[in-house]
Amino acid sequence: MTSAPQRLLSIFSKISVFTALSRIFGFTRDIVLAIVLGLGPVSDAFFVAFKLPNLFRRLTAEGAMASAFVPSYTGVEQKYGIRQAMRMAGEVQSLLVLILIVIVIIFELFMPVVITLIAPGFSYGDDVSRMANAVQLARLTMPYLPLISLLALWISIGNIYSRFSLGA
Repeated sequence: MTSAPQRLLSIFSKISVFTALSRIFGFTRDIVLAIVLGLGPVSDAFFVAFKLPNLFRRLTAEGAMASAFVPSYTGVEQKYGIRQAMRMAGEVQSLLVLILIVIVIIFELFMPVVITLIAPGFSYGDDVSRMANAVQLARLTMPYLPLISLLALWISIGNIYSRFSLGA
């Protein structure tokens, strides 16, 4: 049987290694994007298109939703047992997916307006392809939102049970 400090060190080491790998892969991704897209209207459109899903990802996956879910889940588990806690998690998951699908549909329908609000300079000027590219790319990236938010919910549940590898 391992002691608590050894277990904590093991968990910390795993998270550190996976976080470092994630940062290296992210840096590599940024280098490849810079090489492929270069500077100009295509890269501008790409980065504007990713602003919206990343904003919602921060809110749902890394922010308030995850922070509110964990204490609620553990409270239900302590009071009513794991079966009820998992039932609550299933209900939260269903509601989260439903709300995010509605948000995605609304944003898909009104994407030109949304892009104009995010990047007002795209709606006028010499390069109209920048706006068209941003709208098209944003429409392609929005379905990422429910998927990454679900993953964050599952990672939160894993963290409750000391399963940290997936989230790192």
